[in-house]
Amino acid sequence: MTQPYADFRPFEQANPRGRFPALLVCDHAVNTVPQELGGLGLDARELERHIGWDPGARAVTLELATLLDAPALLAGYSRLVIDPNRSPQSETSILENSDGTIIPGNIGLDADARHDRITACFRPYHDAIDTTLDGLGPRCAALLCIHTFTPALAGDGIARPWHASILWGGGQAQFAERIRIGLGQVTGLNIGNNEPYAQTPEFGYTAEAHGEVRGLPNLLIEIRQDLLEDEDAPRKWANHLAEVLVAELATV
Repeated sequence: MTQPYADFRPFEQANPRGRFPALLVCDHAVNTVPQELGGLGLDARELERHIGWDPGARAVTLELATLLDAPALLAGYSRLVIDPNRSPQSETSILENSDGTIIPGNIGLDADARHDRITACFRPYHDAIDTTLDGLGPRCAALLCIHTFTPALAGDGIARPWHASILWGGGQAQFAERIRIGLGQVTGLNIGNNEPYAQTPEFGYTAEAHGEVRGLPNLLIEIRQDLLEDEDAPRKWANHLAEVLVAELATV
């Protein structure tokens, strides 16, 4: 079968031989669109917005992978092509409108076009996560998903007071609370608990599909995007996270 998108890398792997007992993943690392999709009919300014990716998340993930000596996997395509953190069966998997922006290249997609995006983008990324977790085996003690969120609620401009947040589902309440409290102590900042939204099987697909199903501790770590705008901010946040994660996981 012919690859739907030529010369396209659906994921990036970093520090694959890392020895820290956790796998880092970054679903919304980039705003890359396969050339064949013509930028989804959007200009570069729209793709640079949060609708196309999580600004700052890739930089934090790579810094954290280095600091911890942890393996990491990062999606290689924009969430507007198909969202890696949504079930492909969800209506929110491929959006026709995102935060007030019409996505021309997503309107009226037929089954074949959706299948191409699943097989060329979504599935290789998630297969790579499964393969990596299989290879790590019992020495992997957690799946940690790195994200960022906008400073205000979409559509109404209400400011979000949390500097970062820990999102969790399933049986992860105690694990998530230890990380949340630890991050608050290290930073002295307001760290939310399942805010501004919570992890669910539909809207936290990666953690649910690879962590919950394996009985592997998992959570989403969200950082507010305006706190990552300075050049050195991703490394500072990675240092904060590393301090907490080493205390929690290094002796597992």
